[in-house]
Parts: sequence; structure tokens; C-alpha cells
Amino acid sequence: MKVFRINARTRFIRAMTGVLAMAAMVVVATGCGGRYVEAPVVPPPGVLFAQVKAPLQHQFSNEGQGTMVGNRTGESVAHYLHIPFFSLPLEFGWGDASIKTSAQNGGLDTVHLADYEFFNILGIYSRTTIIVSGD
Repeated sequence: MKVFRINARTRFIRAMTGVLAMAAMVVVATGCGGRYVEAPVVPPPGVLFAQVKAPLQHQFSNEGQGTMVGNRTGESVAHYLHIPFFSLPLEFGWGDASIKTSAQNGGLDTVHLADYEFFNILGIYSRTTIIVSGD
């Protein structure tokens, strides 16, 4: 009968395997391993191409009167560029896609309606446009 003894190296490898497995489970369980967007707008993903136009907010100032569309519109744009570069991607974001900037660009005093348009190509370049309507 043979007796197998576990040496220190084997114990260390087993311990590290357990630690790495636990760390992977924590990353997946907390959501750090997936896609996340921290904004009120979460557009549907598109692998190759996506172009979505949808309402962002409505009924700013017309309590219970239905959605009003103003005489003027304004837009603001934000861009995002993701360049995959091995394990450290290069990411750039610029622009101001806020309702306030859209209203200022359109010369609006009152905003009645806000929409957004999301454009994405291959996950490398995306553009978010906020379109407001009002008087």
C-alpha cells in the first residue's frame, strides 16, 4: 500500500486555485464583469451597428395636457471612442449631451419634450444626441 503525501507546493497551488475561483465569483456576482452604463439612458446594444431614437423625458411644463411639441428645437451631442489595444483599451469621451445645453443651443426658455438618439458602430464609436423641443 502506497501512502501519498502532499508537499508544500501542491498545497500552495490548491490554495491559490481556491482563492482565484472565489475572486472570479465575486467579480461576476457584483457585476464588475459585465457591461454597465450609469445614465438615465441605456440604449439597446448592437453588435455591429445600432441607431435608436426614443423619448427621454416629456411633460416638463404642461401638467396633464398631453405632450406638447414646441416651435423650436435644440440639440447637444456627446461622443465616445473605444480603441481596443490589447489588455489596456484606449477610451475617449467628449461633448455635453445635456438637456440644458440642448435648450441653450436652440434658444429655448421652456422645454416641453426631450428625445435622445443613440448611434453605435462596432462598439468602437458611439454618439448620443439629446433633442429638445419647446418655446
